[in-house]
Amino acid sequence: MATGDNEDMKARLLRLLPPGWFSEDSPFLNAAFELCAAGLSWCYALYGYARKQTRLLTASDGWLDLIAHDYFGRRLRRWAGEEDDVYRFRIQNRLFRESGTRKSIEDVVMGLTGHAPDVFEPQRPLDTGGYNMPVNGYGRAGRYGSVMHPCQAFIRVTMPPLEIHASIAGYKASPSGYSVKARGAYMQASTVNRGPEDASMFSAIADAKSEGTIIWVRLH
Repeated sequence: MATGDNEDMKARLLRLLPPGWFSEDSPFLNAAFELCAAGLSWCYALYGYARKQTRLLTASDGWLDLIAHDYFGRRLRRWAGEEDDVYRFRIQNRLFRESGTRKSIEDVVMGLTGHAPDVFEPQRPLDTGGYNMPVNGYGRAGRYGSVMHPCQAFIRVTMPPLEIHASIAGYKASPSGYSVKARGAYMQASTVNRGPEDASMFSAIADAKSEGTIIWVRLH
């Protein structure tokens, strides 16, 4: 017997009866109390569920989406097929992460894709190189800088591959087909974790960058 289940609620109701009024073997009374206990148990479970939805660490389902919407509007939406714990981690990371710096952009891209982005600032000598510098310069492979692009950066983002189920073949694949003993199956789009959408990536970078700067993004 666990707190709040049918048996617990029924026992609580029985303890409210005056002693000696009813015999221990009363089928009609037991039936009535079991019905009441089922309703009370459902209400207790609903109370426990509703209480969890008031905190980020315990919220789930659509309530977690509402928490994200309260903080960030439509800028931090759940990806297709994304589980609650993964979405919760992204919300927490967005709440406390650094913003307005180059590192903040690198961190947000790393968090979304798992790959460090290639960031190039035309006016940053550490990116372009120069005389007497141990990085790019004359006679070395690199990229030219330019003073014609102030407060701008070019970012190349490596998007993560689709996460699909292993060992499940598709049409025209030799391990699977009609009337063939193989590991084939129909799949729904909701079961595939597609990772961040292009619009989500652009929005995340726009939130992390400094105001007044221009960021050119290439996804591949």
